[in-house]
Amino acid sequence: MSEKTHRVPVLPSVVSHLPELYDGLFRVSRDGKVYRRNGKNYALAPQNKTGRNGKYFVVTAMVNKKQKAFYVHRLVAMAYVENPDNKPQVNHKDGNGHNNHAGNLEWSTHSENVKHAYENGMGRSLAARGVPCIYCGELTLNPDRICPHCVLEAKLEEKRNQFKDRRAAEVEGIIEKLDIDSYRASQKNIDILLMYAQGATLATIGQKFGVAKQRVQQIVKALNREMELSILVVQNKRKKIIPA
Repeated sequence: MSEKTHRVPVLPSVVSHLPELYDGLFRVSRDGKVYRRNGKNYALAPQNKTGRNGKYFVVTAMVNKKQKAFYVHRLVAMAYVENPDNKPQVNHKDGNGHNNHAGNLEWSTHSENVKHAYENGMGRSLAARGVPCIYCGELTLNPDRICPHCVLEAKLEEKRNQFKDRRAAEVEGIIEKLDIDSYRASQKNIDILLMYAQGATLATIGQKFGVAKQRVQQIVKALNREMELSILVVQNKRKKIIPA
């Protein structure tokens, strides 16, 4: 399925019969399809393989202004599989981590996962040799005891920090130019610029100030251009005042 297909909006009424998770952020079908909220509508979320062997699928979404990854099999289990004993792990009954149909999933403990692996001839599988991730409890073969999902989370966090650093460096020069006496930016534009510098997304800024994200980008670029012009004006005035 193409990336464009994933972006096609789905009206809430079309998926309203599906269980919702994380305050409506996701709606999940029994066969493992995950619909992610996109404004007032939903869209089919792209599923990416995790780890070197691509054993599981994950989807990503913005939560508290941060991109997070979610295991598809856990979302389906949370929606359709009862867990009265509050077991921490989700087991694929047929050993196929890509088969995320609700009927193929069950909640289990680590020891139950290992037992299931040996009983089904998967003694050398992740279930048999893995240890619980120190962060989320999912099985992993990583010596650091960090599963691919949490490794991905760490990489996403690193990218977010790098993105914020680039934003801060980009805006720092503009903010310095705000000290020029001959120019006064509106408070709204300054607030937009500060949120932009702090790493807020264009969509988040636009929602706060009631403008489209394209308009936010235009304001930031326009503010930078106006500051550059202000510097030139001030420099030209100084050249005329100061005799050669």
